Amino acid sequence: MKKFYRFLCLLLATILLFSLEGCVSGENPDNTTGEYSDNTKNTTATEADPTEEKTPSGVKIPKVPNPLKKSEVAALPVASNSMSNEELRDLCVRFMEMQGSFQWTASADFHYQHASAAAADANGNLNFSKGVIYGGLPYTPASSNLYSMLDYYDDETGILDVSTLKTNFGSILGNDCADAVFWAWGRVSNSISYTLTHNMFPYNGCLKLGNYTYPDNITSWKDYYTRQVCEDNGKDTMYEAYALLRKADGVVCYNSGGGHAMMLAENAHVVRKADGSIDEKESYIVVMEQDSTLRPTTVDGVTVQVEGGIRNKYSFQKLFSQRGFLPIQIAELAGTKAIDKAAVSLDAADGSDLDAVIASKLKSNYRISKVIVTFTDADGKVAYEGFSYGKEATMYEMPMSSALRRATLSRSLKEGQEYTLTVSVLVSTGETLTAYTGAVTF
Repeated sequence: MKKFYRFLCLLLATILLFSLEGCVSGENPDNTTGEYSDNTKNTTATEADPTEEKTPSGVKIPKVPNPLKKSEVAALPVASNSMSNEELRDLCVRFMEMQGSFQWTASADFHYQHASAAAADANGNLNFSKGVIYGGLPYTPASSNLYSMLDYYDDETGILDVSTLKTNFGSILGNDCADAVFWAWGRVSNSISYTLTHNMFPYNGCLKLGNYTYPDNITSWKDYYTRQVCEDNGKDTMYEAYALLRKADGVVCYNSGGGHAMMLAENAHVVRKADGSIDEKESYIVVMEQDSTLRPTTVDGVTVQVEGGIRNKYSFQKLFSQRGFLPIQIAELAGTKAIDKAAVSLDAADGSDLDAVIASKLKSNYRISKVIVTFTDADGKVAYEGFSYGKEATMYEMPMSSALRRATLSRSLKEGQEYTLTVSVLVSTGETLTAYTGAVTF
């Protein structure tokens, strides 16, 4: 009987122990269940699957269902004059689509300051949570692109490593509406140089599409709002202009509340009435756009939080009446300019003199995304490798002092030793080109 009581007490103690373990906390440390939402909408996002990847310590890492493979981006064709106009347009659309929808989740919760963003909290921060699947580049003033985002991205798990970025994220990665369109056009174009919606055209490479007119003395749409241009020209003229829009063309507006730019995902859908005029409600465009509003969007069967959208629909009536959008195009897609072959150069007078290289300027005929510098020793081993991202203010050139700093190099290189220096440049066409390779003494 004593043995039975002893067994019964042991059994009850074991049951109690497991009950207590299950009730110690209501938290779910692995984030494997529950709803995730952005700060403004209480919308439910698809949750990352944490069962596939583990750290060496065994802690689960969330994994997105369909991570973008870097090889997919690398496989995009380089624009050339042998490609048809349709193929060039498809290339722009595909890149815009990739940068606007690829799936990622953060390695940790993070935020950055962007007070004007629609989804910003009371402190002016945009907040991102580990475990939530986001789509595309975040809305930031960084003027960055998909290539830079992938530098921090694990394409096996879809995890974005934010450990070294934190609150600096908004100044390094992401872009706004105008930059998103720029980098997509940059796959084929080196004729554009605008920085914001108010100066996208007529003087910075973008061309008007259609027969609408505007004052000859305009240098910025801050001087004459696009809504006024629409009113000056009237609905018939503007609707006929919208009807000319093809995939990869753009629309832009700028008014007292700011501006916006979007790229067409497909040709305009035009419905005409019996008298031949355009039906403003039934005619529409489908666009890809970057903005600061998080929207639950289905991508490859998965609901992700996208800032902007990859298939948003706007009727001609809405384009005209709400914000006064103007249809625009670029010369390379209009067929008025050939596709130039990408090239880079370094204007150092003496490449063997490291100080001369540091004082030199790197130039490209396409927008510079990133500069990579590599120092290799006599044994062929990499002694130092670093990179620096291009700047919007000097998009087609870059001072080498941004990528080469003696104080940083001195931590890895030996004084008086000779190295082979290679300067490589990633440009908007997706190509990485060599600007310089040669011996230098540190």
